[in-house]
Amino acid sequence: MRPEQGLHAMDALRGLTVEPYRTIGRRGGILEVGAPADLTVLDRDPRTVDPVSLGRAAVLLTVVDGRPVAQPVES
Repeated sequence: MRPEQGLHAMDALRGLTVEPYRTIGRRGGILEVGAPADLTVLDRDPRTVDPVSLGRAAVLLTVVDGRPVAQPVES
């Protein structure tokens, strides 16, 4: 792959968050009043962490339709 064929990190992140909603004609992948409350909270910022480290991120919380569906187990 040549450098001009690659994606910038923010373009890749939008491709996994905002764009799937657009594909099905819905508004989502954003945090604002009225948007679907589907989100995942990681232990690191995907906008700033290196890609290898992002693959090792821990999921702290997953919310679907505004309800928590997965949280880490407290030890």
